[in-house]
Amino acid sequence: MALREDYKKKWNHHRRLARNMRWSLPGQH
Repeated sequence: MALREDYKKKWNHHRRLARNMRWSLPGQH
């Protein structure tokens, strides 16, 4: 399903962003 792939892509991007934010703003989830 294309939708599933899109969701996976979005999730991956979100995870990447969260990772950056995590090291940028420690203590804040």
